[in-house]
Amino acid sequence: MLKSLEKKILITLAYSLQFNQALYVRELYLRLLGARRVTKFEFAAALVNLVKSGYVSRRENLWFIPSLQTQTEQKKLVQLRAARAEQYIQKITETHLVSSFVFLVLGVRALVITGSVAVKNSDRDDDIDYMVI
Repeated sequence: MLKSLEKKILITLAYSLQFNQALYVRELYLRLLGARRVTKFEFAAALVNLVKSGYVSRRENLWFIPSLQTQTEQKKLVQLRAARAEQYIQKITETHLVSSFVFLVLGVRALVITGSVAVKNSDRDDDIDYMVI
């Protein structure tokens, strides 16, 4: 029977699939859904248990749920993640231009990037979402 933390790891991985995004271990740890703050040791132990029981697997340092994704689908997500990383670099370069103008407006204290660009999951046609403080 799965422990609570193990279930939360699976839920987090399944949730990320809705956005066609496979997660690196650090991202999985930081985005863990519904969990109290857990230590890295607790997280690693739960992940090891999931691997041993066949619930999760890793491909090119990205984590997957084999029962939800075929090998072909995993390979496509690895390729998609690489392509989105390139798009992220282009998008973040665009934000530097915008931020230089935004801070000229009186009262602007912060410009925060949100949405798909913030989580390095943007396509070429995606817009850049900002929160202005």
